[in-house]
Amino acid sequence: MCSSPSVAVRQKSNIQTARYLVIGTLCFWCIHEIPFFILQDLVIVGGTPMCINTNTIFAQYRSYFVALCVVTIIPIIVISIFGFLTVRHMKTIAVTRTLSSLTRQTISMALFQIVAVLVFNGPNAASIIYSVVTANVAKDTYRRAVEQPISLLIATYSYGPFA
Repeated sequence: MCSSPSVAVRQKSNIQTARYLVIGTLCFWCIHEIPFFILQDLVIVGGTPMCINTNTIFAQYRSYFVALCVVTIIPIIVISIFGFLTVRHMKTIAVTRTLSSLTRQTISMALFQIVAVLVFNGPNAASIIYSVVTANVAKDTYRRAVEQPISLLIATYSYGPFA
């Protein structure tokens, strides 16, 4: 927003808007996670406490919408679109005048962010899609033994941009 050619859009990019967005995001996630505490139950299986889901609809919602859309696909799309728009706008500025070092640095940061999200979150999205597609498939012990370390490695790998 701060690099938009429109003055009205640039004026909306201020500290007060950022505060509202942060507070709104925190409220959304706090309210969104309340059913998780209500619809989970602590069960002891073989001496090991485990949390199990007591509502199948909520389990499907978390599997299909939260894990697939909110955590992987939506961030990839949003960061890619806004990063691309920032780079495109900065390049149009470059046509009319010489780019400052700050502008060049902004372009580099936007490109790096796009690449980091695609490289690190792309495999995680593919892994989650695979898990959702094969959720109702009967898997033998060998297949589960192969899939589990791979999915854990990919899930850990997806934290790469935060390292």
